[in-house]
Amino acid sequence: MRFGSRLSDRWAGFPLVVVLLCGASEARVVLAGEGDPDTTFSTDGKVVLDLGEYSTAYAVTARADGDLLVAGRVQGPWTVARLQNDGSPDPGWSSVPFDFAADGAYATVSVLAIGNDSLGRTLVAGLAVPDDSFDFYMPAIARLDASGALDPTFDGNGRRFVAAPAGWTHAATLDAMVLPDGRSYFLGNCVGCLLPEKSGPGTFLLRLDANGSPDPTFSSDGWAMYADDLLSVEPRALSVEPDGAATAAFRVSFNFSPLGVVVIRWTTAGELDSSFSGNGIGELVDREPGAPIDLVVNPDTGKIVVGIQVSLQSPGDGLLGLTSQGARDLQFGASGWLDLEIEEGTELAALELQSDGKIVAAATIDANGTQPAGFLVARVLDDGTLDNSYDDNGVNRVEFDLVADGPDVAHASTISGGRLVVVGSAGRLPAPQSDFAVLRIETALVFADGFERGTAGAWAP
Repeated sequence: MRFGSRLSDRWAGFPLVVVLLCGASEARVVLAGEGDPDTTFSTDGKVVLDLGEYSTAYAVTARADGDLLVAGRVQGPWTVARLQNDGSPDPGWSSVPFDFAADGAYATVSVLAIGNDSLGRTLVAGLAVPDDSFDFYMPAIARLDASGALDPTFDGNGRRFVAAPAGWTHAATLDAMVLPDGRSYFLGNCVGCLLPEKSGPGTFLLRLDANGSPDPTFSSDGWAMYADDLLSVEPRALSVEPDGAATAAFRVSFNFSPLGVVVIRWTTAGELDSSFSGNGIGELVDREPGAPIDLVVNPDTGKIVVGIQVSLQSPGDGLLGLTSQGARDLQFGASGWLDLEIEEGTELAALELQSDGKIVAAATIDANGTQPAGFLVARVLDDGTLDNSYDDNGVNRVEFDLVADGPDVAHASTISGGRLVVVGSAGRLPAPQSDFAVLRIETALVFADGFERGTAGAWAP
């Protein structure tokens, strides 16, 4: 899930058909089946991009014109593909793989987020390491121009690698988001980075300005630090509102024993938000096993839903509902929990919030039988129950199967014109090679992002 998915998209291209009946005095509206692959997208809702050996998509965002930008890795370097609204590659896009070696990085690692700024430029956020010790996984960001080439007006060569502040001994960036004004956020943990009154590991939330530099208007130097006196808090998932207020979900443990999940919120200035649970820190909610993988915040109610991931081999994935103050929401699911463990195992990848308040989830499923991994999509009502109007039971499994029983793994999602888009990898021969995999799901929403609700809650300011 990344921030570009929450901007308004034009509503052209929705799977809505008006049928005129001969001799009838009125038109009848026929809606496509929700939860099914969108057949207006590459005829079957699925696109596979062969960009080279070991290609995997890790982030996606939608443009206002309906195009999709899909970011990932081809072996080590990053690359960005652009798909038109019908799923075909954009002929005017010329992005080539790139890394951060010229910016002081020893290795370029994961892509975490992608977004667009108001000038039509694309920003890709992730992490890279400075040396072969692999002690630091630090923020990296690139900006591409309208043609997909690295933008030389951004730090001289279109790329920026952020070094750890002096005194840090370890750091790991775990999530990122890009805002439409060009700012970016990076969430992670660190050692040797604590405030003087704290002990043990700490966490950081870094904000970069539109030029890729730490933003001095955010926590005085761009780095908002946090640590608990007794408990270990590991940041795992980040959500940022249009005004820059940030919410993150943490896994909490004591002496390496997991205790649960807590949500923390910062103001646009990088301070803990006292309007959230009195001190910016929600209640510790028991949820074991598992760790947060993504979260969404309802702009109308303030309620929070956190996706909890274990692994395909350890059942337990599901959705944790929290109140607007970060406490367990007993009105969500079964006492705050919706179990999404299906067949032989599911692994949640991302959550999105539809403009009508419903939650759509992307996951990987280990289906019964010999199929090791496929895409799973699900839609959940705001009360934490599966939406039976979505493929009849709230969930749907989709396989790419470039080879028989090939592993298809979901990694990220966005909303495009009201439709869920999921990206990841489709396995091919010789194993374990893979290609970019993109899936778009049909919807019956009439407008994108907010208009049909009769409120302004999801509109950008």
